[in-house]
Amino acid sequence: MFFSAEDDDQDFVSGGSKSRLANLFGIDKQSSQGGNESLTYTAPKQPRPKEPAPQTEGAPGVLFASAVNAYKYVDGKYATQGKLGAAILANHTSLDYRILLYVSKQQQVTNAKITTAFTFTVQPNNYAIIYDDSRLTWSLNFDSEQNVQLFAKNVALAKALSAGSALETVISQDLNVGEGSSSVETGSSVEVKYTGWLLTNNTFGQVLNYLFMFYTKLCSQRPHFNKFIAEIW
Repeated sequence: MFFSAEDDDQDFVSGGSKSRLANLFGIDKQSSQGGNESLTYTAPKQPRPKEPAPQTEGAPGVLFASAVNAYKYVDGKYATQGKLGAAILANHTSLDYRILLYVSKQQQVTNAKITTAFTFTVQPNNYAIIYDDSRLTWSLNFDSEQNVQLFAKNVALAKALSAGSALETVISQDLNVGEGSSSVETGSSVEVKYTGWLLTNNTFGQVLNYLFMFYTKLCSQRPHFNKFIAEIW
């Protein structure tokens, strides 16, 4: 309740209410009896504006975020955790990359550090499996095939960036579940079409489209290329 019982509608026209109004405007009872004195309003002092908080250097940014239905593996079965936010956070200064599951900004559920060895397993029906920093298993159900693919694509980016300038190996990440029944043997020759992006300012840059003969046998010597990310289909 904003007012007490005595501050009802009738009090606004009664003598008692007039007295309270006089006190509000700084007029005592004696001076108010003259009837000709004008009411003088004294404005309250305005609070001093707060200085903006200094920004923290190297604060993490968001590479990609999506809503998911989350399930945690507990006691031999997956228990629903409801709808959560799933964000890939990136701190390029400290090379710290992680997946954060959260209810709100103030309520974080769990997180998983992303390294070159991080596993993000894409499953049918827009599901994906991750392991958090406590080695608990989480199943994430995305609302669309596009979102799970974009999330996986940015996981691959974070895995590559986590190595910094020391990256010397190829980082691979499935974007969707394969439909082929046969596997490629070592030494086989296959035709691969892919879209590549030059890695620019820690994100996807210029698009490169090629059609190549790709060999699964690794060469001991290879030409030097600028770093790029390829989506193969």
